[in-house]
Amino acid sequence: YLAKIVWAFAKLDHDSPKLFEAVSARVIRKRDKLNPRDIANTLWAYATLDHDSPDLFEAVSARVINKLDTFESQDITDTVWAYATLGYDNSDLFEAIVSEVVTKLEKWNGEDIIKLVWSLALIKANTKSITPIFSHLSTQHQANRLILSEEEMYQLHQAHLWFNIEGNENCLLPKDLTDKCLSVFVSREDIAYVRNDL
Repeated sequence: YLAKIVWAFAKLDHDSPKLFEAVSARVIRKRDKLNPRDIANTLWAYATLDHDSPDLFEAVSARVINKLDTFESQDITDTVWAYATLGYDNSDLFEAIVSEVVTKLEKWNGEDIIKLVWSLALIKANTKSITPIFSHLSTQHQANRLILSEEEMYQLHQAHLWFNIEGNENCLLPKDLTDKCLSVFVSREDIAYVRNDL
């Protein structure tokens, strides 16, 4: 029930530091009893409200790793997004997540995959096995099974750049997909640049 409470506070954009500190302490004590959805919702709420709680994130990381095979794709992406949003790097957790995801890519939708790689790029995760995820996206695109929103193309472009340049990975995407993502990125950046000039 605590996960639902902090999730509701975050959905309403209502931070309550005392409540979040109390929930954090309780979740740390009870972390071995939390299910994947409760973990993901709790971490998502803390990140959404920018509520700093490194002890909570560190404490639940072992639980996430141990129960990773029971996490749904949304639970995983919300969890990684929360770590990335608050800037909590946890290389053991991220490596375990990528390894798990690679084995289940056929069950994941494009939106969740892109949210995952974008979040990993945002936190500058040093994962060693991200290339198969980009290969899967390429295969899905070439089979016309990958339909992306502009936001997803924007995020995919950022993740693709980071992993290829900064992460020294060889994450190739088809040229037409790369061009579409670049076009969305450039148009958004041009709009932001113009707005900043005004």
